[in-house]
Amino acid sequence: IKAEVVKRRASSEAALIARFEQAQAAGELPEGMTPAALTRYLFAILQGLAIQGGSGATCEELSQLVETSMAVCPTR
Repeated sequence: IKAEVVKRRASSEAALIARFEQAQAAGELPEGMTPAALTRYLFAILQGLAIQGGSGATCEELSQLVETSMAVCPTR
C-alpha cells in the first residue's frame, strides 16, 4: 500500500509541477517562486487541512486556514 501511495503522490506532484511550469512560462508566478516549491507548499497546505479536518476542526476553521494561506501567497 505504501508503494502505491508514494507512486500516486509522485504522479500528482509531477502533474502539478508541470502546470505551474506553464504558469511560470506565461509570467503568472511571482519572481523567484519555483514550480517545485509552490507544489510542495500546496501539498503541505492540503495535507494540513486533511489532518485538521480529521481531528475535528470546524468548517469555519478550515475556511480560515484557506483564507490565511491565500492571503500570505505573494502576487505577481
